[in-house]
Amino acid sequence: MLTKNLSRKANIPLGELSGRITSVLIQICILLLFIWKCIRQGNTWHGEIMNKSKDGIHYRVDAVIIPMKDERGNITSYISLKTLIADERKTGR
Repeated sequence: MLTKNLSRKANIPLGELSGRITSVLIQICILLLFIWKCIRQGNTWHGEIMNKSKDGIHYRVDAVIIPMKDERGNITSYISLKTLIADERKTGR
């Protein structure tokens, strides 16, 4: 039902939309698996993420995920730091 509504609103044929959704979901899963593997090995992950606010505005954040370790080197938790990236087109940089 959601896909049919999205197809109608986006004016994209249902078959084409399903392929796009599958492709995007696969890309997201691959990225999440890569990040998870990186931090589970005790490494810090750093990257740029495109996000979307509740009101539909897209914005970019610089993100870092740092595994926290105990005195024996075991990962006990993770810390995530995010910084909003200014849109260079608006700032003229």
